[in-house]
Amino acid sequence: LASGQVVTSVRSVIKELVENSLDAKASTVEVRIHGVDKITVRDDGPGIDEDNMAMVCKRYCTSKLRGFDLSELTTMGFRGEALSSLCAVAEVTMTTRTAGESIARAYEFSSMGEILRQSTTAASIGTTVQVTKLFGNIPVRRQVIVK
Repeated sequence: LASGQVVTSVRSVIKELVENSLDAKASTVEVRIHGVDKITVRDDGPGIDEDNMAMVCKRYCTSKLRGFDLSELTTMGFRGEALSSLCAVAEVTMTTRTAGESIARAYEFSSMGEILRQSTTAASIGTTVQVTKLFGNIPVRRQVIVK
């Protein structure tokens, strides 16, 4: 899938991020929308292990499959496709903390899903994904969704 097929609007951004939270077994998902300028989805799921962060926004990568029996697949999608698609059309930052960590980790990603910056911060257990400048690198697309 190309980024244009996964991320087509503010609604599709929210849909993909909420599905990720539900797949992570979050019991609470908070969505904050500031038009196309900033979309934030926060959940109280288990957080993302540090070992998975280098691949979490890469194309064709997912942490949802633990084996090869596709008949037992119970997820709503592949986290790597949604997040990599978001990285291609927006600026993406992610904050996450697992139960085994006393402090959260914050990440900024490149358009290719590479970690640009990593820092520590205060946050509760779970994951927050913030999307800014949606379609900022595709002016015609941005113009259409702003209307």
